Amino acid sequence: MKRVKRSSTRLRCCIGFLLLLLTTTRAAEDAGTFGFDAQNYTFDENVGKAQVKIVRTGGSSGSAVVKYALANPMDATATANKNFKLTDSVYEVNFDDSQLEGNISIDIINDDVYEANEYFYLEISSVTSPATIGANQLVVVFIVDDGDAGQFNFAAPYIFCREDSGNAVVSIERSVGFSSASYVPVTLVVSTVTADGNATSGGSKAFDYLSVSQPLTWATNEVSKTFAVKIFNNNKYQSQSRSIKIHLDSVEGGASIGNMSDMWIYIIDDRDAGTLSFSLSHYEVMENGGKVTVNVTRLGIPDSTNVNTYSDGAVGVDVATYGGIILPGKSKYDLDYDYGVVEARGCTHISPCTAEESVAYTPIQTTRLSFLDKEAWKTVGIVILDNDLFQAPDQVFKVALTNVDGGAHIGVDYEHPVEWSWYHDEFLALETHSDQLLDNVGTIVTIHDDGDAAVIVSKASLSVSEIGQLDMFRVRLNSQPTSDVTIQLGVSASELKISASSLTFSSANWKQYQTITVKAVPDDVADGIHSSLISISASSNDASYKSPLKTASGSAGYTLALGIYTQKWGVYDTGNAEHAFPWEDSDGVLTSPTQQSSIKTYILDDDQPILRIVPEIVRHQRVGSKPIDFVCVRENGHDASVEIALSSEPRANVDISFVVDADSNLQVDPDVIHITPSTWKDIQYIKVSAVASSSLDASSEVKYSKLLAYSASIGDSMYDQGSQPVATLFVQRFPPAVVLLNAARATTQENGGDDAIVGYDVQLGSEPMHWQPDEDP
Repeated sequence: MKRVKRSSTRLRCCIGFLLLLLTTTRAAEDAGTFGFDAQNYTFDENVGKAQVKIVRTGGSSGSAVVKYALANPMDATATANKNFKLTDSVYEVNFDDSQLEGNISIDIINDDVYEANEYFYLEISSVTSPATIGANQLVVVFIVDDGDAGQFNFAAPYIFCREDSGNAVVSIERSVGFSSASYVPVTLVVSTVTADGNATSGGSKAFDYLSVSQPLTWATNEVSKTFAVKIFNNNKYQSQSRSIKIHLDSVEGGASIGNMSDMWIYIIDDRDAGTLSFSLSHYEVMENGGKVTVNVTRLGIPDSTNVNTYSDGAVGVDVATYGGIILPGKSKYDLDYDYGVVEARGCTHISPCTAEESVAYTPIQTTRLSFLDKEAWKTVGIVILDNDLFQAPDQVFKVALTNVDGGAHIGVDYEHPVEWSWYHDEFLALETHSDQLLDNVGTIVTIHDDGDAAVIVSKASLSVSEIGQLDMFRVRLNSQPTSDVTIQLGVSASELKISASSLTFSSANWKQYQTITVKAVPDDVADGIHSSLISISASSNDASYKSPLKTASGSAGYTLALGIYTQKWGVYDTGNAEHAFPWEDSDGVLTSPTQQSSIKTYILDDDQPILRIVPEIVRHQRVGSKPIDFVCVRENGHDASVEIALSSEPRANVDISFVVDADSNLQVDPDVIHITPSTWKDIQYIKVSAVASSSLDASSEVKYSKLLAYSASIGDSMYDQGSQPVATLFVQRFPPAVVLLNAARATTQENGGDDAIVGYDVQLGSEPMHWQPDEDP
């Protein structure tokens, strides 16, 4: 009985233990297993915030706390708080009942330093019971650099290179990042690609360029580098550009190659066909020289390597004389540009110096100059026509080049071969030392007069005054006469006086200037600034110095040359043959032939067309207080007397009329006075009177009015002023004089002593006129 009982107790214990174990296992399975949802994570350095996920599998009963930590610090390459930061203040993730996922938050710290293979470890260190840790207890987090080592591209898709430049240099740029790690240097390999371009590759001048492949190593913060390709020069004109392809092959050190990994070098010709220019910008020839020869050259910039000859192939260019006016101040490539010659001579529109075609020279119509291969020089002859007419300033004409072919150029930038049409600015930018190129796309020819006969007068206009200002001019001959020459001078009116009426020149003194002084003769006539002529004529047994005036070649007579005032030297539209104010000989440009045989002299008059008005002065004894522009009148009383006279002699009769304000109640007698040239010095008088007023209150008022004087003349413009008043006189009109006496009745006693005197009040009833006594009180 006892044994059966003990066995039964043991059985119950076993069954209880099995039930407890089953309950515990079931509870753990219901709480779940925790682990990372992946064995590793990868984040870009510039992602900012990242999350690593923990998952709960096998059950979700109850709440749980999962603790995590950094693991394997010796193996990690990323540093906490430098490369990343765990944002939880307590490294644990809390799961609620039924919650299956949770996250660990991480801040990824971005910097500009290239770092390869950055990573760190996280592990789940514990979970609350009865939950368990699953298989993915450890996770690796990788941080991928965001391009801090940079990205490489060519700076431009293509460049042009002259074949004489020695090297073609291309630029490579680094962007996005500029960091180079010491343990992984940034190295970029750049190479020429021989197969793709049409330029020939080799190791001598028989080829276009030398192939090259070059690694470029970049330090931190290096942003650009250059890659050079050796270019071989030749002396053959090649119209077509030759191309070289350049490629970014590969890069190390964490950097990358961008979209612009290819570019082209285009080799262009270096003016092997030559640059055409006149050898000089200015030629000079005497009028009797027969012809002038101008030179056209085919050259280039001097080449120290002696490769270039600048004369390859046959080329052609047009040459012609230009028949238009040559002007200063134009741009160099304008057809009428003067190369400074016209400006230096002071030529103007009234002192022109452009030579006339078929009169001064025989023009060249468009003519083709053809240069053979290796030919570098051509000459052009132009016939100069001699005549007997003195011309000043020296005459000039222009010869110009146009329409070049054969690959040659005209000047630095006047005309180019057709291949320049699309890339003119780029090609021109490659021109170095262009100042060593001749750039005379035209040339000026000056024809110097050969000493034709002429009378030379230094000034075409003079200026004198009636107050003593003098002027002078000088006279000489341009060539030696065969007999004495007499220059007659005359004045057109008595208002001028000259120091000599004739000058004599001989074969001995013809070069010497003789001076004539001119002065004005004062008069009483008001003419303002006016002019008078000094005539010039010549007489001699030498037909070239004998009247009449000669203005064209081949005709009889003498030629007159005058110095014409030029306001601003070198400005073509300036100059004045009738300049009315003083000037020096050096301000003039000698001009011949002139069309008139006289000099215009301007006279500054000292007389003025003034109407002189003198108000009454009998009432004013002191000179300092005499009125100058006003008078006083009184109704039924004083009338004002006013003197009227002219300050200068008129050239014709003058009428002076007087007009008062319409409501002034004034009268002028006479209202018109007549003055003749013979009576202009005589003083005439007008009387200004007050007219009785019908106004009821006028007796107590002083009224102010104006009297206007007008001047009219037929025959003297200075005194004919039309509707413009020439003088104003102010008038004070006083009411009638009134004395007021108190007439009240008074009684006195005879022999009454002091009581016998009766006093009466007396006062003025109107304002008195001003009256100055003979002496001060």
